[in-house]
Amino acid sequence: MNKIKNIKYFDYIIEALCLFVFVLLPLFFTPKLYGTWQVSNYLLLQTLVEIILFIWLVKIIIFNKSFVSIKKNKIILPAIIFIGVFAIATIFSKSWQYSFWGYYERKMGLITYLHFFLFYIILFFNIKNKHQVGRIFYSIIFTTMVTLVYGSLQIFGLDIFPWSESSFFSHRIFSTLGQPNFFASWLLLTGPIIIYFLLRFKRQTNMSVFKKYFYRPLFICLFLFYLIILILTQSRGGWIGFFFGMLFLALLILYKKNKQIIFTCLLSFFIVFIIIIVFLNSFNNLVAGPEDSFTVKRLKSITNLAQTGKLRLIWWQNSIDLISQSPVIGHGPETQHSLFIPYYQPEYAALEAINVFPDRAHNDLIDMILVSGMLGLLAYLFLIISVFYAGLKSVIKTQFNENSLMILVLVTGVLAYLISLQFSFHIIPTAVYFWAYLAIISRIILIKQNAIK
Repeated sequence: MNKIKNIKYFDYIIEALCLFVFVLLPLFFTPKLYGTWQVSNYLLLQTLVEIILFIWLVKIIIFNKSFVSIKKNKIILPAIIFIGVFAIATIFSKSWQYSFWGYYERKMGLITYLHFFLFYIILFFNIKNKHQVGRIFYSIIFTTMVTLVYGSLQIFGLDIFPWSESSFFSHRIFSTLGQPNFFASWLLLTGPIIIYFLLRFKRQTNMSVFKKYFYRPLFICLFLFYLIILILTQSRGGWIGFFFGMLFLALLILYKKNKQIIFTCLLSFFIVFIIIIVFLNSFNNLVAGPEDSFTVKRLKSITNLAQTGKLRLIWWQNSIDLISQSPVIGHGPETQHSLFIPYYQPEYAALEAINVFPDRAHNDLIDMILVSGMLGLLAYLFLIISVFYAGLKSVIKTQFNENSLMILVLVTGVLAYLISLQFSFHIIPTAVYFWAYLAIISRIILIKQNAIK
């Protein structure tokens, strides 16, 4: 009895520290440090993950707990393969110091990816039931509320920190993530969790009066607040990711409810929308005028990507040449800041700033090929597609219950996030959530398969 009780104490400590990771990483920054967000996030991630790992290993040693065989947990093999390929790319890197430790401005080297992977493994092997996932969801909701409130203070000029580019003047909210596009990408990961609680409470028939008249209105207001702040990030990639993420979620829910007519209409709308966007970009029909507000100009610019995304198109073209120089294993993680220097053109000064060089291709898949070659891209896609396939298969082929809803909103968040990354890149807080979602999806699938309640 004492042994079981002591094991539970270890489990509570591990779970609490994991919840700290979800809460603290998106909120933590240090204005007095050069590298206000990246370095502070890097130090916090390393500290928390290594403490959790130490406690977990102590638990395993003291109570003689062994891992379940990899054969029974083959769903994690794609993650192992990816981190292995990433390590090989580091070994053969043209600058292994940067590749291992990370470029100071980003801190996304192999050592950081190893901590993502360790957190993934910790979550996978320590989540035992849906109640733990529920507590993670509540932690994410709390963190989201804090970032939304802080973001709203920024747009009204009430920020207590004197940032060099104030949201009050730029009209773009970055909250605690440091940059509007990063904030929007992170919101894409958290938004579906709000929807989870809305749908969950709707499905409950034996709700208490308190939940019926307080919880649902609260989450409805929170989602509306979320939408306003997402719009005010002015992130076009975020808007596109949100649109396709919500469309994906609606289609899956309608499909599960066998509403074929509505499903067909939404799918047709989706196809027509894509055709319209391609048409508008081909003929440049919508042009923002001087009388338009900043938000309207950003929205109209989506239909003129050839002009508004000109700098990214240049970087992508340069990337093709760089990829051809090392197509198999890439140039090594965190080497892009030196790769693009020979391609600098005077017109960059007009499009961005004088003597500014990109340290990313601003496209997740292209960046992955640059740093780890086609092997890295294949391993990355294998990781994503395997989790997506297993998750969608679990949702479609089984009864639509709370576990299925959890998987569906997590898959939606990952999909929307990855779409936004086709115009951006990972940072530590968003990457931690990305890896955590993959772990939680995989674990819930295993729980469903083993009928663990």
